[in-house]
Amino acid sequence: MKPKLIHVIRQTVFILSLLSLNAQSNAQVDIKINHIGTLLNFYTGVFEIPVTKNFGLETELIVIANKFEKGGGVILHGKYYFDPVEGNDKFYVGMMSGGFGTEEVTAGFGFELGYKWLGKRNVIFEIGYGGGKITSGTTVVPYGRIMFGYRFSKKRK
Repeated sequence: MKPKLIHVIRQTVFILSLLSLNAQSNAQVDIKINHIGTLLNFYTGVFEIPVTKNFGLETELIVIANKFEKGGGVILHGKYYFDPVEGNDKFYVGMMSGGFGTEEVTAGFGFELGYKWLGKRNVIFEIGYGGGKITSGTTVVPYGRIMFGYRFSKKRK
């Protein structure tokens, strides 16, 4: 990976470590992966923490490793959940910003819509779509996700 992309990833990990203090107080952390992407050698891991009952921050780490290209990126999401039942679930609208690169780093920003289901055993299914604009030009890039994961929450006494 290129040095600029590594720098972006390091900054993201630092910010996440600071935000994890908030996650401990809210006692909820969602970890998700994109199973469909793994079939295409496109690996996505997601870490989401609540800020409030209606708002969550998410970091999406992406790695591409196939015979045609290698690279990766980071996308930061801010999601507003409408009428959540279990905190950060159901319908959401969000903004995203990030950097991605194979041979050179490209930055962009965009918007997304989605829905997150939370099962009885803290299993998560999430589907979302949206679009973003690459800052170095006029290209609009579609965005989609189908995620499966698990919610780690504080044990009840």
